[in-house]
Amino acid sequence: MDSDADVPLPGPDGFLLSRADPRYAAHVLLNDYLVAEEAREAAGPLRTWPNIIKWKKLPKRQQVDLVAAALVRITWLRDHRGEMENAGASSDRFRRVLRQLYAAKIPFTAADLRALLELTIPLLGTIEPYGPAEQVPEYLKKNDLTPELCQALREFQANLREEMSINQASMQLLRQRLHVWLWLDEWDATDPKRCWSEQIRSDYRAMTGERRDKWRALFKHLRGDASAKMPANWTGEAETRLAAVGVEDFRRQIRTWFGPFRSGEGLPLSVAGSHALKGVPGEWQLLAVDPEGPQPGSAEANLVSIATPAPGANCHRSWISRAG
Repeated sequence: MDSDADVPLPGPDGFLLSRADPRYAAHVLLNDYLVAEEAREAAGPLRTWPNIIKWKKLPKRQQVDLVAAALVRITWLRDHRGEMENAGASSDRFRRVLRQLYAAKIPFTAADLRALLELTIPLLGTIEPYGPAEQVPEYLKKNDLTPELCQALREFQANLREEMSINQASMQLLRQRLHVWLWLDEWDATDPKRCWSEQIRSDYRAMTGERRDKWRALFKHLRGDASAKMPANWTGEAETRLAAVGVEDFRRQIRTWFGPFRSGEGLPLSVAGSHALKGVPGEWQLLAVDPEGPQPGSAEANLVSIATPAPGANCHRSWISRAG
């Protein structure tokens, strides 16, 4: 006969919880949350988000488990919505608490983010797509991408659809961020036909040691949601990272990478390539570069700010400052 420990425990939403589940403790907390949230709804219209202050004091591992467990429960409710009378209400409660958990700035690891992305992909169209992706910028402040995380981001990107978003602008920003993060993928094959900036990626991969680390830190500062003019705090951090790379090394590479713009031929431009242009520190995006360096009267000595062309367009010499 099975012991009581082996008997699944039904939650308020009908989810059968096993004590053998590695996220058992998180599921128990979510059961308590569902009961409390139902009582809060019965008291009148909700005017505040769920209170998760106590959860913020939990060990980091358990906070991560709460996010994953909530995603598992939403998936289960979707698959059993025809059987559970309260499936819709329970799903709404889990979606509300997910927003709060994602806003709590939990220190996710690469493995955590990969797992959350994989749990989210089947739910795209059922829940908002932003949650796990919004954690990537915080992760990149102290960590680097991994091959596995890049693959998960790529699969997430491939499954996005416009109808999954709150509005078109939000989806556009999400797609732009994904393009830039995947531009940082050091393991996928480069393709010169895809964008002029593929040469940057190729040359970067040829770098070694401390030099490569410093350039990686600079590239990680690129933003996929960049406006025409970068905010002051972004610029200040960019200057710090640029100083670490070294002005001379930076100038030398910029002359090399921007050299093709002097050819007069059209160059392919991707979404990430557009943001790479915007991310060049300074008040300029494109200019004609002199292979011998900034000579008096040259383009580098007479920078002229111009608009960055739209992704998908070809970059032409006519878009480059012809000063000098």
